[in-house]
Amino acid sequence: MEHARLLDVFYLGPMQILISTYVDDPFLKMFMCITGIASILYNGHNYLFIDRGFIPKSIPLVDDIHGKTQLHRLYNLCVMYPVFYLVYTNTNIPPLIKKLFLINIVLGFSFNLFNFVKLL
Repeated sequence: MEHARLLDVFYLGPMQILISTYVDDPFLKMFMCITGIASILYNGHNYLFIDRGFIPKSIPLVDDIHGKTQLHRLYNLCVMYPVFYLVYTNTNIPPLIKKLFLINIVLGFSFNLFNFVKLL
């Protein structure tokens, strides 16, 4: 799991911030930027707390074993990834970044759905 968290910290979070620079709608621009920053901070915390044990106490809303609560997964599935798809379909993004963003959406949605169902 630690590799997925590092991927979020060093690649997916920064990519969301980068994509926010291409978005015209102020709400969607802010949403993309905030989710990128939150992804970096949240997954960085989980890596240091859960995977490495460098942080002695978790922040609120973090499952001490998995890192995400079921409510967080539900938010990702019903809000975050649909908004990402809306940005993907309605924003003029350079082709390579757009392909990488689609991969992020598909893999992230699949990963969250799999873990949501598995932990029911």
